[in-house]
Amino acid sequence: MIANKTTFTMAEFKGPAMTHFKQVKDMTLEPVTDNANASLTTIVHSKHMQAGVFELNPGPAFPHSATTMEAMVLVLSGQFLVNHIDGERYTLNVGDHMHVRVGTKLEYTTEKENSRLYFAVQTAQSDDAERVQAGLDLNPAPIIICNLPQVGDLPPLPNDSQANAYLKDIIMTATPGKELTGGLYKIFQGPAHDYVYDYEEFKYIVSGQLNLTDGTGQYVEAKAGDLMYFPDGTNVNFATGDNGDQGFGGLGFFVGQRVGGSA
Repeated sequence: MIANKTTFTMAEFKGPAMTHFKQVKDMTLEPVTDNANASLTTIVHSKHMQAGVFELNPGPAFPHSATTMEAMVLVLSGQFLVNHIDGERYTLNVGDHMHVRVGTKLEYTTEKENSRLYFAVQTAQSDDAERVQAGLDLNPAPIIICNLPQVGDLPPLPNDSQANAYLKDIIMTATPGKELTGGLYKIFQGPAHDYVYDYEEFKYIVSGQLNLTDGTGQYVEAKAGDLMYFPDGTNVNFATGDNGDQGFGGLGFFVGQRVGGSA
């Protein structure tokens, strides 16, 4: 999200509207019919991506045995014990992030009630058949990032408005033309900045608040636990106030369809 990558302004470029989903971390989920201790709701269906929340309670293992999608996962509450079939076992706690690669075979269990994770996935397309089959044959290990980076570890985001903003790409896939990148964006109180998306992105608000205005004039105060969806072409003004963690700002976990390092 390099804020000066375009010279468009709000007055010159409207673009599609962003979409705001309130308090997805606490939303009511749909039971998974073949697993009584699990529930799941997909919140957003776009052309190539989906995002939602999954909950697991103590009980039988939940199999995720043959995924055909790239997925980025963030643990919101509780704890997940993840078994990579024919591989290692992992323990994921609140704030841990996992990249589930195409073909990865997993089982999930938990010892804590109401364990929840947020997921954003890139759905497979008809031309992905060869890549999906290769992944299923390989059964690659998931990539685990324990604890989201601290705000002090995020590099400054260059922008002409001199906004006090920071961004870091954490996990990046490299399939040509179908790249997916997950990471963190932070803005503190001070100048706002404009950004025009040339890709689609989900942003889960981890802490604080983002004050957002899109090119249609829609204004949103996105608070911790909310989810934002930015379609390709959305023009957004990013700001915040004295309303977040440490008294200022907002922190968002993003997943976008773009090359790592290209924002």
